[in-house]
Amino acid sequence: LSLLLAAVGLILLVACANVAALLLGQAAGRAQEFGVRSSLGAGRGRVIRQLLAESALLGGLGAGLGVAVTSAVLALARRFRPEDLLTIDDVRISGATLLIAATIALGATLCFGLAPVWAVSRTDAATALVGRARRTLDSRGAGRLRSALVVGQIAVTLVLLLGAGLLVKSFVREVTLPLGFEAAGLAQVSVSLPEREFPTAAKRDQAIRDLAERVRRVPGVTGVAAAGNGPLDFGVMRAEFLPAGRPWPAEEALAFFPTRGIGPDYFAVIGQRLAAGTTFGPDSTGAEVIIDEITARRVWGSAGAAVGQVVRFGRSAKDPGSTVIGVAASLRSEGEDFAGVPTIYHRTDVGEFGVTLLVRSSGSSPVRAVSRTIREADPGLRIRSATTMAESLQEATAGKRFTMAIVVFFSVLSLGLALVGLYGLIAFAVRQRHFEFGVRLAIGALPDRISALVLRDGMRRVGVGLGVGFLASVGLVRLIRSMLYQMSPWDPWVFGGASVLLGVVGIAAAWIPARRASQVDPLVAIRSE
Repeated sequence: LSLLLAAVGLILLVACANVAALLLGQAAGRAQEFGVRSSLGAGRGRVIRQLLAESALLGGLGAGLGVAVTSAVLALARRFRPEDLLTIDDVRISGATLLIAATIALGATLCFGLAPVWAVSRTDAATALVGRARRTLDSRGAGRLRSALVVGQIAVTLVLLLGAGLLVKSFVREVTLPLGFEAAGLAQVSVSLPEREFPTAAKRDQAIRDLAERVRRVPGVTGVAAAGNGPLDFGVMRAEFLPAGRPWPAEEALAFFPTRGIGPDYFAVIGQRLAAGTTFGPDSTGAEVIIDEITARRVWGSAGAAVGQVVRFGRSAKDPGSTVIGVAASLRSEGEDFAGVPTIYHRTDVGEFGVTLLVRSSGSSPVRAVSRTIREADPGLRIRSATTMAESLQEATAGKRFTMAIVVFFSVLSLGLALVGLYGLIAFAVRQRHFEFGVRLAIGALPDRISALVLRDGMRRVGVGLGVGFLASVGLVRLIRSMLYQMSPWDPWVFGGASVLLGVVGIAAAWIPARRASQVDPLVAIRSE
């Protein structure tokens, strides 16, 4: 939410700066009009009120259009939202929302309406009537203000581009790193066993064994394993872990490890590598456990050294402990931001209320066929969910993809606004300098030199904007650091790419005005003055 609010606020600033720069240029074009109004008796306050009223009209129309667009966007957001963003279904445009929109519209109106008011207040009627008002409104102060507004747009756009670039690179890095198991061709089906139909553990275990055997006979299925949950999820059970023979530490120093109950073929079916030792057999008991590489390295220094060690899960001195028979490769988990999580595996076929069947297939997804087989096997079984692992991965990253897409959209929007703002500033400057360019061409300046002069002026503003943007990115780094996966927020490729992109946009914005400046007719320019 902080990131999205910041992005929206930055877009509002860019839009206000853009409109302020355009209105400032428009005020210069209307200089003679303001002079005539003043000479006919309109006081300066009357002219200022007129400008503010025009700005209020723009702000009101923009706010009304924004409310209308928001209604359409909400409908799209409900349709394409990630599964974990359920609360968006309850979002409505309420009276409080309209009040906030009206307040923001009023603030934006004052923000972008003050620039032309400031310029007009510095001009008198006599100056306008002798034809020098346009240059007065385009005085050094007004020119600096327009330049500052455009520089601010470029700086804000750079911040948004950097945020989008970092999020995109982090997301790509996150989804391309190995999961620790083979997701392709793997599906998971979660089945619940109501206590009324399956009151004892023996009945539940037998039901799952029979069900697994039926699923193995489904065409295309090459392996089936039972587990408490899928490889991307961890149960809420956590165990106090301490190697046998060591004294218990203080309560606050105890380590808690996620545990996962699995069946004998679990590692083979999901394609998770065993770094050392062996997996559970059909006759394995609770006296045997498998740990992951992170746990093995943390406690014993290596995977090989952990095999054969004894661990305890309780504080009772009578607990004989459990023997480590194997060390499995570490997995990444949704709940831990896809970082490796220390895990302890224990032998079980079914949980108290259900089980997850991991199904490996050689062809197309077997989810429908497996679901049908489960329903036919026993009417008492209930399917909680049935998905392919690819769908589970999509769901696990849906929240980040949604945030990334919004920030990228805002960045593209800001880039377009910056392009329009820079183009408008340079085009206006070229119009104001027609006489100068006409004189330069009349005394022998080459058209290419005039184009280069305009381009250099535009790129100078882009360079200043980039410098300000880099300084402002310090705040961005603090906001976005926790959202990045195993990468520095000062990534040189992202910073370099955003700078190059803005440079290209700057050249594109300045190119057309530069061409027009080189094609000025000297006679027409001098006579018009």
